[in-house]
Amino acid sequence: MLIKKWKIRIQSDGRPAITFPSGRQDVVLLPETDDIELSDEGLIFSISRRGKITHYECLFNELGYTAPPTPIAQLQAMKCISVDVPQKHILSFLYEFISGVLTEATPYIIKKQPFDMYDLASAYSEQLENVSIKNIKEAVLNKYAEVLHG
Repeated sequence: MLIKKWKIRIQSDGRPAITFPSGRQDVVLLPETDDIELSDEGLIFSISRRGKITHYECLFNELGYTAPPTPIAQLQAMKCISVDVPQKHILSFLYEFISGVLTEATPYIIKKQPFDMYDLASAYSEQLENVSIKNIKEAVLNKYAEVLHG
């Protein structure tokens, strides 16, 4: 199933989730990091519910952000989430990565935190072996530019 207008959200308990609109409510999916396959184009994962396995595909050109997501440290400082955000979850990396890339690209954000995508990626080097973060950055920026200039 191809997901359109998807986002990564950090739940109040610190777990990263993929959300997307469906009818009046957003669907919330909580894939485990081991079940997610990341590529330069997006991610693929499967979730089993009541014995039925559903395969999902979240392409970067289907991202739904109209503004940069709030960095995890800022969410913690605002007490929106617990302090225990799972480290090494690929969705946590992608959330922070997308947040940093989109914040840098947004001209009206004045007090930007310094963002080094290579520094962030170094903590996730095992999970990023077969992908190009430069290509992921370009894909995210292309979609964001499309949304902004729509």
